[in-house]
Amino acid sequence: MATLDYNEERADHELALGMELVEGMRILDQYDDALNLLDQLEETAGRFQRQADLSRVHFYRGSIFFPLGNLDGCLHEQEKARQYAREAGSPENEARALSGLGDAHYMRGQMITAHRHFEDCVSLCRDHGLAAIEAANLALCGHTNLYVNELASALSDCMRAVDMAVENRNSRAEIVARGSVAGKIYFDMGNLAEARAQCTRALELAERLGAGRFEPINLAIIAKVAFLEGERADAIDLAEKGVAISRDTGLKSSGGMAFGALAVVTDDAGRRGEILAEGMTVLESGSVSHNHLWFYRDAMGSCLAAGDWPAVEQFSKVAEGYTAAEPLPWMDMLIARARLLAALGQNPSDTVARSDLKQLRVDANRVGFMSILPAMDAAMA
Repeated sequence: MATLDYNEERADHELALGMELVEGMRILDQYDDALNLLDQLEETAGRFQRQADLSRVHFYRGSIFFPLGNLDGCLHEQEKARQYAREAGSPENEARALSGLGDAHYMRGQMITAHRHFEDCVSLCRDHGLAAIEAANLALCGHTNLYVNELASALSDCMRAVDMAVENRNSRAEIVARGSVAGKIYFDMGNLAEARAQCTRALELAERLGAGRFEPINLAIIAKVAFLEGERADAIDLAEKGVAISRDTGLKSSGGMAFGALAVVTDDAGRRGEILAEGMTVLESGSVSHNHLWFYRDAMGSCLAAGDWPAVEQFSKVAEGYTAAEPLPWMDMLIARARLLAALGQNPSDTVARSDLKQLRVDANRVGFMSILPAMDAAMA
């Protein structure tokens, strides 16, 4: 009995320490080491029937599969995490698992389903005073709301998440809330100065933490802001840097966004073609959904600017296919815009396209999707 007690006490210590190490490895993008350690922790937790620890093991493994683009693995692990959390009667671990399930559906581009999981997570957190978990998931509620064109609500959620992350001194959550979410929302709302400010702060935090995989997302937004403000040389440098970092930290995590931004800002037609081709190859090999959504958006935009009408339709079809299982109003609006602008680019006298574009502009303005208005206004001038 003494030996058993000793072993159980030792197991508790090893599990607690191991979870802390995994969290640190995850932040530093040391995925292989973290996965190896999780295998060891799962064996220990299983031997001593530590259901709560098993829940955390599966949660962390699923969370690592997220940036690696392992869609099926992420969903499987988070479902196991929720199962063990409920067996353990642990609201904290169930909240983490709900967050993970949101991530798993987010990976597939199923933003509406993901949003429901994130909302359930936030509700559970509020019921049990889990402020730290709430902060991260409130930002994700905001992020998924962006893709259903609820921009005002999205911004409210993510800025509250920023405040909570700062209060809790959770730099990783602050990076997500500012750069991965607020920067995108401000950009689409047409507030370029605030988009740059949020992404710049997130970039500073990511560099301080050594969390390189967050850098390309922020560089992509800052590059496009610089481009729209007439700073093309700076925009190209920023976008090229984002692509270079993505190659180092993992193209599946942020490559699509990085390639898309470079395609928009570059003044080299040959470079644009290379980047668009490589971006498609990366996405086809498996990638987190925001890469698909933002790459297709920027691919359509860059091809419109170049007057490459067949390519506009090609990317419109790819984007349409990607969201077919769960259509997103944000992407539907971008696809419709691309096709109508291409139609008018080929035939400025197309009265049907002009009328449809006018109505689309009204709809975009109503939801606050201001970033897509200038090209529409120019086409109707």
